[in-house]
Amino acid sequence: MYRQQEPEINLEQLLSRFKGIFGRFGGKGKGKGIGPLIVVAIFAIIIVLWAASGIYTVQPGEQAAVRLFGKYSSAQESGLHWWWPGPIGAKDVVRVDEVRRLELGVRGDTAILSESLMITGDPDESGMPGEAPNIVDAQLLVQYDIKDIRDFSCS
Repeated sequence: MYRQQEPEINLEQLLSRFKGIFGRFGGKGKGKGIGPLIVVAIFAIIIVLWAASGIYTVQPGEQAAVRLFGKYSSAQESGLHWWWPGPIGAKDVVRVDEVRRLELGVRGDTAILSESLMITGDPDESGMPGEAPNIVDAQLLVQYDIKDIRDFSCS
């Protein structure tokens, strides 16, 4: 089987090209020319993009819990907001106008045990093959809503 060889990377050649490109922008003397200006401009663009990533929207029916350094700071209602982007700040936008459901042992109206579990039975146990007398089938449905966004998102 033919395997194509990976090309070798000549690091010295890449560095000389990089110095050649940015060497054209530098002036004579220390700190002169537009070379340092380009570096400052790149850092400024990075900082502006980082700060712009902190803009977020909270829709009607939602609330946002904002955290500063991992500690809860405040709750925000619907609208356009700005908060410190990561790693300084974090935000959790959650729907608070709906009733949530947690289903255990049941999916809709069908019990999960009868839907998806294949039981072959044990010859030591009494009962017919395909039955297991020691299986407990528990079903639980919990409905809840969010009253306090602080308790929900920061716990």
